[in-house]
Amino acid sequence: MNMKHAPLNPPVRVARCLPAKPSLITHQPSTAPSPCSGFTLLELIIALTITTMVAVVIYAAFALGVRVWERQGSDTGEIRREEAMLRLLERDFADMAPYTTLWEGAFLNFFAGGPKTLFYVTRNGFGALRRQDKALFFGCLFVDQGLEDPEQMGVYLYKVPEPQPELMREARRFQTSSEAARAAYVPPEDLQSQAVCIAEGFEVLDFSFAADTVDPFAGPPKDRPGTQALHEPEERLELETWVRQEWPGQVQLQYGRAGREPLRLLLMPGRGAL
Repeated sequence: MNMKHAPLNPPVRVARCLPAKPSLITHQPSTAPSPCSGFTLLELIIALTITTMVAVVIYAAFALGVRVWERQGSDTGEIRREEAMLRLLERDFADMAPYTTLWEGAFLNFFAGGPKTLFYVTRNGFGALRRQDKALFFGCLFVDQGLEDPEQMGVYLYKVPEPQPELMREARRFQTSSEAARAAYVPPEDLQSQAVCIAEGFEVLDFSFAADTVDPFAGPPKDRPGTQALHEPEERLELETWVRQEWPGQVQLQYGRAGREPLRLLLMPGRGAL
């Protein structure tokens, strides 16, 4: 019998992949902001500008605060040194002692002064180079350039517990000099190098002298010869230098810093400050 056998594996039909037909619907780009989108260039520039302005304002405020703090610290230091100078002068004048000696064949009265210099003897040892148990201290107070700012002036003190020959010689040289030389007198360098700076930073700093004394309880000057009533200090007293044998009745210190009104301290030998 003639039989047709079916094939064991049926034929596999292979489908051809045809290209898809183009869609009639076109997709337009979305204008809605995407959650992953970044800043635009304009937004970045505005943000940087605002940040820079805030940083500048903060820095300016910080710098101003630092300057105010430094200025306050500087003013406090100046005020303290100024007060120390005034206390020193008041104590030195309150404890001032007369001293006359025979020096190089002539009598020397160790008190003399000019606009920038004072020679005197005191019982107050404050400010001396050597704080020894001595009865008298010999001092030379002078005005010179400031250490921090040479354009301004400072007060220096050279005080020792014995009458050193060099100091006595300078006092004699000062007293025997002319009026102009006393007004421009500057101690020698070796004496300046050992002096102590009491205060500095002054624009105005000078001494002046008067023979009359001051009594705050005195009546009219005509009622008490040689005494004048206390009044508003003048800019300067009548004498620029003092080289007489006796003490002056008044010594006035005028001092002032840049941009400030000058102040005046009235001193009386043997009595202190008024």
